[in-house]
Amino acid sequence: MNAHTHTIGLSTLGNNDVHDLTREVQDCVETSGTRNGIVTVFCPGSTDGVTTIEFEPGLVQDIQEAVERVFPRGLRYRHNELNHDDNGHGHVRAAMVGPSLTVPTSRGVSPWAPGSRSCFSISTQALDRGVCSCK
Repeated sequence: MNAHTHTIGLSTLGNNDVHDLTREVQDCVETSGTRNGIVTVFCPGSTDGVTTIEFEPGLVQDIQEAVERVFPRGLRYRHNELNHDDNGHGHVRAAMVGPSLTVPTSRGVSPWAPGSRSCFSISTQALDRGVCSCK
């Protein structure tokens, strides 16, 4: 089995910034030459998460607001106390979303359901990172 790793350059604003990575993931598949296999999107940071959503402004805002309601910045996070940090909420948010997404490819195309997109969200910091691997 061949593997191809492609880094997706992504600049985020932090605080639940959400990006549609569908085109970049498809570019990874096309660049790899993979016709039938899997593509994995992995976020290397512990405050990053990746999932699929219907990428439209209303749902993006709903997700951002829901994440803030469930895991608000203002709560007491022991991580912050022990590490003299302020991103405990980001670690918890990312743990709930998960760091990776694996999607099958067929005939060189990732089979997204109508409206679904690969979505990358970052919880706390403005960062530049992202990885896509095709096998």
